[in-house]
This record gives sequence, structure tokens and C-alpha cells, in this order.
Amino acid sequence: MKILLLIFFSSLLLKTNGQADASLQALRIGDKVPDISLGEIINTDLKEARISDFRGKLLILDFWNVSCATCIIQFPRLAELQKKFDKQIMILPVGFDARQEGSIRSFVEKRKGTQYELKLPSAVRKAKDTVLMALFPFIGLPHEIWIDPNGIFIGATSHIAVTAENIQNILAGQKLNFTGYIIKKGFDYNNTFLINEGLFDNRPVYGSAFGGYIDSVRSSTLIRSQSNGSRTRLIAVNQTMLFFYRNAYGRQYPFLISEAKNKSIIMDSATHMAYKDWVDVKDADNWAMDEFQQNHLHSYELIIPGNSVDEAFQKIINDLDSYFRLKSKIEKRKLAYLSLTRTSKSDKLRASGDSQNSYYSPDQLIVKMRGIEVSGLIDYLDDRIEKYPVLDETNYKHKIDIDIELRKNFTLQDINDALKKYDLRLELKEKTMDILCLSMK
Repeated sequence: MKILLLIFFSSLLLKTNGQADASLQALRIGDKVPDISLGEIINTDLKEARISDFRGKLLILDFWNVSCATCIIQFPRLAELQKKFDKQIMILPVGFDARQEGSIRSFVEKRKGTQYELKLPSAVRKAKDTVLMALFPFIGLPHEIWIDPNGIFIGATSHIAVTAENIQNILAGQKLNFTGYIIKKGFDYNNTFLINEGLFDNRPVYGSAFGGYIDSVRSSTLIRSQSNGSRTRLIAVNQTMLFFYRNAYGRQYPFLISEAKNKSIIMDSATHMAYKDWVDVKDADNWAMDEFQQNHLHSYELIIPGNSVDEAFQKIINDLDSYFRLKSKIEKRKLAYLSLTRTSKSDKLRASGDSQNSYYSPDQLIVKMRGIEVSGLIDYLDDRIEKYPVLDETNYKHKIDIDIELRKNFTLQDINDALKKYDLRLELKEKTMDILCLSMK
């Protein structure tokens, strides 16, 4: 079993206080971690800490900032893990001041007593911290650094690896297989990707190619990188089967692109078993995520002569059917859906001002929307509701202000209770709609 890493194995020289420091190189697994200062510590009587202060414990540095909702959502879980293993481990959040100095301390103070209070001690670092970023380079947050009781760097993972099982195994002396380096780099979209023009002395080459998961390249959506009259080129990197079909058919049926939960797609059981989507691994641990990425993410490149984007998307559909061995088509089917309707003619929705902004709680159960289109509310509801697509049947044309607060295991009735003060309601209905149907050949 493997745990996915987000590590650079190349050495990295950065500047500290304006001066180059050759000692600051990206650590490799098995390296001794230098006894660096972790700086100011809040939420504890300890004012400052060094790596050596935690010798004898499994130390997990949890890199976070105030803009990372996933980081904030996991605060209670990290506190429970710390409580469970007590003095055997130290989970130390390391907050990077994002917008301005003091943002971490202010954020922590404001959330005391709330659901996502940070109860653990936390180190506070500057946004462009040159020491930790040099030793443990990272791209996204949250980012977890694992240091064993002897001060040895044993891995860097995403937050989903921080589980009681993994911690227990390490404390028991088991060496987890923290393998690989995964540096997510971009590439020049003007150069060919899967199709090798170099074999033809860089003369124009036309065709299409599929590949699997590429662990060293950042995922990208379906990008039209060239459409200059002489040829049309589209590429996508590390995407699921359903992503490709949604986007290929989405040019003519736009609802498929925004419908992230695949509620407007019907698959036979064999297809669903063979091809997984992101919704199938939302609660995955590192091993399941590793298997998902290796077996269910794909990359694609298409180059055709001319400037017909419609022709290009039809070619993509043909390629998808061939590559995935599926039959795909749009059919008219009777489908249950939730209709957002108004319950009165009284206007309790219209926005009070011209500005547009929205606030979402980390778990997105509390939302305050200002100056948005009704479509923004539809997108929010559709993303929260698993089973049925949500359609706008309000016929409301103005921008709206709306606040919604839901409990964790909310029901449809809870949503309707929140909508009631705006004279809105979700009603279960049925009608004939366009549906993307996928089946094995």
C-alpha cells in the first residue's frame, strides 16, 4: 500500500532574511530534521518551540492558513486524535499568516467557543516562510509533515493520511510506505503533450491520444490551447471518465458541466463498477485515494485540422466511447427532481445593494449570499442535495440576498424551513428531461 506524497526530492536553495543559506535544502525521507525554531506558539503557555522540544514523540506538523476551509474543518478531528494518543504524539498546527501579519492569531481568537475552534497549540509563521518552505516544500494546504520520535523526517502527506490507524502503526514501529515524490508541475499548453510532434521534425501532426494518471503533472480541465484557424487542439490531464463525458456533451447540453454529482447521468451497473468518480472517494483514506488516482484518472490530447470546435467535441465523444468501451447517448427520460418555487408574490428576495459577495462556513452549512443570481442559490442547493437535481422554477429575474443555516445531518424539510422566510420552497416533481446514458458495449 502506498501513501501519496507531495514532496520535492530536488534540493532547494532559498533566501533567509535576504541572505542565501546553503543549509536550507528540501529534506528527503530518512533525513534528520534540523533543530529549527518553530517560532511563536499560541494557545499554550509555551511562547516558542523548537523541533527538539518534541523529541520522543511522533510529531505531525499540520500546515494551514485562514483561507483553507479543509484545514479548518479538520481542527476538531486533530484535537480528538491528540487526546486519544496524548503524550505519545504532538499534532502541531502551523499557521501561515496569509493576508497580513496577525491574521492567524485574530482568526483563532474569533473562533473560540465555535464548532471549529482551534484547541491545539499552533505555531505562527509568516506567509512566505523561507525556512519551513525550504525544508518541506509544498503547493497546497493542508499539508502534513511527519517526524518520528527520533527527529527523522518520515514523510509528507495530505490531511487524509492523519488517521488513528496510521498513527498507531507508526508508534508500534511499523514503517509505512511513504513512497514517491509527487511534484505537481504545469507544462506549456502550446507544446504537444501526449502526441509527439518531434518525430515529424515538428511538422503539424493530427490525431488523438489517451493516457492514464500522470503523477508529476497538475490536473487540468478540458483546455482549448489552440484554435488558430490552422488547427484545433484540446487537452485534459488527470480527469475521470465522467468528467470527459460531461464536458464533451456539455457543449450542447450545458447542464451536464455544472452538475457535479452526476444526477443527470444514468449508468448501467457494470459501468458504475468499472469507472469511479470523485463522489465515490469523498471519504477515502490515502490508500483508497492512491488506487483511485492510478486506476480512474485519465489524460487526453486532441489535435484536428481547421477551426471547428463543434467537430472537435464530436471527435472527443467518439474517442471516449472507443477508449472506455462504452455506448453514450442523450435520451429523453422521466426524472424526479426538486423544483425551487415561490410560495407567494411577496418579494422577500431582492438584493438590498449592488455589491456581490458570499460567505460560506468551512462545512458550507451556513451561507450568506448577497447580490447573487438565483442560479447561485440553485448551485448551492444542488451541491448539498445528493439524490435529486435542483431546478429553478421561480421565474425570478432580480438579484437576491439570502441566508441559509443547516444542521449537519439536514433533511429536505430543514432546507425548506430555511427557505420559508423568503417564501421559497423545494418541491419534488417529475418531468421528461435530457439525460446522458452510459452503458457497456
